[in-house]
Amino acid sequence: NGDGFDDLWLSSQADSADGRGSVDLVFGPPPEGDHGLAIADVRFTKGPTGDGYAGEFGVLFAGDLDGDGYDEVVFTDCDDETNGEDTGAVHLFYGSESFP
Repeated sequence: NGDGFDDLWLSSQADSADGRGSVDLVFGPPPEGDHGLAIADVRFTKGPTGDGYAGEFGVLFAGDLDGDGYDEVVFTDCDDETNGEDTGAVHLFYGSESFP
């Protein structure tokens, strides 16, 4: 986010009571102490699907793919069935000074 501090990306599978997985972003520096995911500045979630699976996410750091000086982030979601059963999905988020 351009503030000079490293940020932390976390992915989790079915991390909440309703079974949704998430990708969480904590802008650095994080506050001291134990806080859990409540300190996340941004949370991306996927709701439960009809087959009972929900958001098995992975996070990959892709580097600066478009040459604008900001790194991109890739989320993988093996449970996405938008394009058919067991197809999964890859989501690319372009970095910028004002992300998100």
